[in-house]
Amino acid sequence: MTAQIEAEDFDNGADGVAFHNVGKKKHTLYRRTAVELLSSTDDGGGYYVGSTRRGEWLEYSVKVGAAGKYTFQSRVQSVGKGGAFHVEVDGRNVSGRLAIANKSAQWQTISKRNISLTAGKHVVRVVFDSVTAKKSAGNFNWFSFAR
Repeated sequence: MTAQIEAEDFDNGADGVAFHNVGKKKHTLYRRTAVELLSSTDDGGGYYVGSTRRGEWLEYSVKVGAAGKYTFQSRVQSVGKGGAFHVEVDGRNVSGRLAIANKSAQWQTISKRNISLTAGKHVVRVVFDSVTAKKSAGNFNWFSFAR
């Protein structure tokens, strides 16, 4: 599995099923959901998930073609010092805490190597753990698992 997963393309479903959002404001950019989706300023355009609060999460159904060790990557934008998240596969934390470096709102790619995945269908959950003074973990453009 090397396909890029756009952050805004989390699974369909309600709050508590496909995502968890602390705020209840509805957003209609790209798709109708309580998750804040904004036009991306990163390379390639599109959308990104913003205003990510501590305790919020997004789920993605994925299919892994071959078992092995993978590198998780995420394209993120800092909104200040202190933002962090982690990645779960089938309910198991596979990444540990991934800190988002404070790089003056520049987009950056964060990587975590040697994540073991079995072949087949999995549920990937991205969980936002800590936030900056702006009360956001950061902005998220895409995720991937590459061999």
